[in-house]
Amino acid sequence: MGFSLSDEIVARFNRGDPEAFTGIYQEFYPVVYPFVARLVHFTPAAQDIAADAFIRLWECRGRFERQASIKSFLFQTAKNLARDQLRRNLIEKKKLREIQKMGQDLLTGDAQPGEIHAEFLDRITREAEHLPNQCRQIFRLSYTNGLSNPEIANRLNISVKTVSNQKN
Repeated sequence: MGFSLSDEIVARFNRGDPEAFTGIYQEFYPVVYPFVARLVHFTPAAQDIAADAFIRLWECRGRFERQASIKSFLFQTAKNLARDQLRRNLIEKKKLREIQKMGQDLLTGDAQPGEIHAEFLDRITREAEHLPNQCRQIFRLSYTNGLSNPEIANRLNISVKTVSNQKN
């Protein structure tokens, strides 16, 4: 069924009609995804961000009067999600540099290898506590429990790609 986003489709979407949502998704995903991909420099997170924008659209159904308000919501939400992702990437890079410097500092000191390893693991574990909940769960399952990405995805009921993105 081909969709043109008429007032009727918008009204059906607002009432929670999944078929109307599918039509909106098919209409806008081909333009929202490339927009996000450009913002996040074509990283694997672009698909997740674009999908999250549509999830948020669905969560806000019932608030839209016309196609233009849906389009505006999707692009604004996608832009905000992309900005948040870029901010997280910068924080992660900073943390990685700090961890690398800490490792170098530990190696140049008088500590024994066992002490260095224990201190390093302790600091990493403390830093992991500051991660968002899902990211922290993935960290623990991967690095503490030694689970593979597919095993983690299965356990948390998320995609393997999401696990990979969160680990990165």
